[in-house]
Amino acid sequence: QDLGKPVAVTVTTTINGKAPMTLAGTVVPDTASADVQLTVAQLPVADLLAYLPDYPSTELRSGTAEARGRVVLAPADAPGPELAFTGDAAVSRFEMVERKGRRDFLAWERAEMQGVSFAVAPMDIRVQRITARKPFIRVVIAPDQTINLVSMFDHATTATAQSGAKDAATDLPVEVGELVLDNATMNFT
Repeated sequence: QDLGKPVAVTVTTTINGKAPMTLAGTVVPDTASADVQLTVAQLPVADLLAYLPDYPSTELRSGTAEARGRVVLAPADAPGPELAFTGDAAVSRFEMVERKGRRDFLAWERAEMQGVSFAVAPMDIRVQRITARKPFIRVVIAPDQTINLVSMFDHATTATAQSGAKDAATDLPVEVGELVLDNATMNFT
């Protein structure tokens, strides 16, 4: 078989014994390139922390992610991004608390992201529409007139302490076309 030509693949598996995932499409073994449809559900957000910015003053309590769309992996010398995802995603039952005081900080019942375009090398994140159902955020104005949102997100690191990464991840290019908050609550203290 010619390993320079696309080979049809279908993979059905479970990530960390919790999240069902299916990949179906083509892979070119010689170039390590792929064009597949991805479906993943019930993935604990905690399993993704090593790949996300870490905010040391917050702690994730819960949340599950799901995604459905196209994943393209291209050789490094090909034009365009090396890795790209286009599709839809959602995070359900998300809850984050402040480490100091253990108070609820950010939560939502479900956040649906439609028209997601995510690329790596170069990094680019675009979302046409985010709809957050029953979102909650606690905003604290301290006696020195500082706001918790600034201090909580001011000292991000690339990944959680579990990964050992130390680089800052403060300049992620993210573009959101529309944000819809359905039945939102904001607590000011």
